[in-house]
Amino acid sequence: MKKEIKLLKEFRMDNIPRAVGNPRQHFVTSPKQFLLWFKWNNGKKTCYTSHNCYTSFNEHSNPSEVKLRNIFLDFDMNEDEGLTFPKVARDVKLVTEYLSEQDIAHSISFSGRQGYHLYIHTKPTFESLSNGLSLKYKSIYAHLRRELNLKTLDQRCAEPKRLCRVPGSIYVKEGKKTNRKCYPIPAESSIVTKKDRMYELSTEEIKDLNIQRSSKKKTIDNLMDDWDIEPEQMPDEDLYGLAKYKEPKGKFLKLIGEYFRPCIKSALFTSNPPHFIRVSACIKIRQLYSKDDAIRFFDKLSHKIGWIDRKNKNMRDYNINHIYNKHYKLPSCTKIMSEGYCVGSDCEYYKDLEEKMEK
Repeated sequence: MKKEIKLLKEFRMDNIPRAVGNPRQHFVTSPKQFLLWFKWNNGKKTCYTSHNCYTSFNEHSNPSEVKLRNIFLDFDMNEDEGLTFPKVARDVKLVTEYLSEQDIAHSISFSGRQGYHLYIHTKPTFESLSNGLSLKYKSIYAHLRRELNLKTLDQRCAEPKRLCRVPGSIYVKEGKKTNRKCYPIPAESSIVTKKDRMYELSTEEIKDLNIQRSSKKKTIDNLMDDWDIEPEQMPDEDLYGLAKYKEPKGKFLKLIGEYFRPCIKSALFTSNPPHFIRVSACIKIRQLYSKDDAIRFFDKLSHKIGWIDRKNKNMRDYNINHIYNKHYKLPSCTKIMSEGYCVGSDCEYYKDLEEKMEK
């Protein structure tokens, strides 16, 4: 496992505790536990981990603070929208050139499936997860998209708790081993623009572990200052344009869609809704259903939408029980905006929020 450990260190993903999943998530609290989990799962299931470690948890055992060493960027193809693999490679090239010109440390890996992962390596800081860090991520994504005219940077991944594939791990498709790895791109190598060639390369043995490009590491706030990023002054379409709600298919989803605000709907009807969104939805459902009905509701919702962790029923039921035993209030528009889930002027409540902010 020496090579795997060195690779994790190169990507600055060796700190503990951190989340792991395939896709069921839990936390590992020691290096040995992490390596054993990886050994048992690699090649059997696609292995994911949080791109940073956590330094504190709240009374509900949910992360409350992160040690920020990486900012994760995810570039994915979508052939239905004309976003081919060469366009993914083009976007990654633009970002790595932009960062290299400023000598900002970063590393790149092929995801093993249909895109690239890029990690901006930051000077370590301890960041609260309830103090607008999601909005900082969204504003950095928005800045890069606008500045470099990026098409394939996935705005849904602008989230500090986002899980990514473990570098060097084997990609498993529908329970079958593919032999393709989440393959690190050596620092001196160019970005491969042809998908078939990258698929072929990613089956080879990983030899070159010199993957970091450039050297300067700045805090996330320093980066935002250098790039003149001010989230409160960024256009709504830049921050939230890709989070616009799309009418779900099927009578069940259309019906329940009437219950939620657009900000909740836009994130809830995706394959892996953030914890904040799930909790907000459950608080709303608490006003409508009994606890048992809520459990059945979320079981059906996770199946209809295809949540990647829909089989993790025990944890889902535990969280629903906890919310029903407490008296949580729905998050305010200000809180939703600070978390980075506001959909801007598309929401009927947005005008009221604008007026409050102007006062």
